[in-house]
Amino acid sequence: QAGSKHLMQVARQSGKPAVMDIDRKPDDPRLIDSCSHAALSAQAAVEMTGETDPRAALAALAARHTVWLAVTDGENGVWWTDAGAISHTPAFRVEVKDTLGAGDVWHGAFALGLGEGMAEARAVRYASAVAALNNVTLEASSLPLNSFGFFLTSTTQGFTANPGGSQGVLCLGGAPLVRR
Repeated sequence: QAGSKHLMQVARQSGKPAVMDIDRKPDDPRLIDSCSHAALSAQAAVEMTGETDPRAALAALAARHTVWLAVTDGENGVWWTDAGAISHTPAFRVEVKDTLGAGDVWHGAFALGLGEGMAEARAVRYASAVAALNNVTLEASSLPLNSFGFFLTSTTQGFTANPGGSQGVLCLGGAPLVRR
């Protein structure tokens, strides 16, 4: 934890966000004060405060620490400190296929958002959307015998009629993604 504390201090001294992902109670809770933003799992918040309600746990943590704080609680969303108050961002409703790595994805997207200059409220919503997409599996089913499908994404929009001589339409950045 000494290495984490040092990295957080270096980031803060350089004016960069120092985001800490806390999934279990740290050996030294003062470690939280070394970062600029601490996001705790609901489990870690319970372990640190004894409060089972995420909002109450966050309030207890905010009374002890001066950094920006959040408690992530999966399908129940995220509670976070907002200028002395507590705000809540609901989770996006998706049909979940697999939650493996969702918390890590959330923390990474949150750190990216802050690093790109997003305000905390926007970064929380962005991270929640990215984590929701991580929990969704794109599947192709009921395709005709001896055929296959491609699933494409793009950072730009485009439209191609009959790509590669096909009988369909390819749209990137809009719907339909692929139509046969």
